[in-house]
Amino acid sequence: AGLGCRIDSKVDDVVDAVLQALERASRQLCDVHALYAPDFKVGEPALLAAAALLDKRLVYLPSRAPLRSSAVG
Repeated sequence: AGLGCRIDSKVDDVVDAVLQALERASRQLCDVHALYAPDFKVGEPALLAAAALLDKRLVYLPSRAPLRSSAVG
């Protein structure tokens, strides 16, 4: 699942966004293998906390690499 958020985002908002996207895609959290974010988001507290709460690996992609638009990563 590709993620992005503002610097002041709350972890609950990020988690809710992931869960809502999965619901819209008729998928479950177990279908997600990892969370992906652009490398300029390294250290973003809400992304780190969301990955921990969702028990998913957080992978940073080079910022020039396009993120696929999909609820399942």
